[in-house]
Amino acid sequence: SKSGGGSKSGVGSKSGGGRRGRPRPGSATELDDGQKTAEDTILDLEALEELHKEAERMKGLGNRHMAAQEYTRAYNVYSAAIELSPYGPTSHVYYANRAAALLSLKRYAAAESDARAAIELRPSYGKAHARLGQALYFLKDYENAVAAYQEAVAHDPDNAVTWTYLAKARAKLERR
Repeated sequence: SKSGGGSKSGVGSKSGGGRRGRPRPGSATELDDGQKTAEDTILDLEALEELHKEAERMKGLGNRHMAAQEYTRAYNVYSAAIELSPYGPTSHVYYANRAAALLSLKRYAAAESDARAAIELRPSYGKAHARLGQALYFLKDYENAVAAYQEAVAHDPDNAVTWTYLAKARAKLERR
């Protein structure tokens, strides 16, 4: 069993060392059996919703930086969105957008990593597969670039740009 005070002598429970019945610092209020109250769960959900809203605001700001060709700023803002909401309902977009910023910064290995993170969160997100294809193309991994682009067009068949890149990657592969 745990000692209440953390002091080797066992002294300290009167000075605030014992925590039974009180919340741990930085945690939601918990009942003695470790269960959160319904009110705490609602507060947690509200806090998550606020973090997601702020992350969405960051995404919009990042998109404006991308449009202005301010790729480092876009990267930083998308990183903030990911930090705020790493597993939220649109977190895959933050990773894919950060991959786009990294591609523009010619940081292809990092772009590959972010594209793969986006795909892990949302396997059907065509843009993430396209960004993975771009990263692999610039890393001269044409075989896997073709596979990524094929996956991208399977999820987003109307994306003409992706079809163009798929053709370019296939041409590079055939020239080998």
